[in-house]
Amino acid sequence: MGTESVNLIDAWQNLYVMLGSSSAALIGLLFVAASIHLGAVVSNPGFRVRCYNQTLYLLTFVLGAWSTMLGMEQRQLDVEQREKAGS
Repeated sequence: MGTESVNLIDAWQNLYVMLGSSSAALIGLLFVAASIHLGAVVSNPGFRVRCYNQTLYLLTFVLGAWSTMLGMEQRQLDVEQREKAGS
């Protein structure tokens, strides 16, 4: 594997860190808002569906980003770490 593929992996790292952390923050805020206004969410079917859908979409997004990292070979991740340690 050449250095250009390592550079491609490194170029996308910040994007996935940003996407993962923002998705986790939004999921946390969704649960806080739903628990504060639990009576309104439970009594209104529209809010229930909205809350369920938003949670499902955000979790799907986080799992998609995570599964992308699982598809990488361990060798690619090791090369990336060695390159960072060397610079």
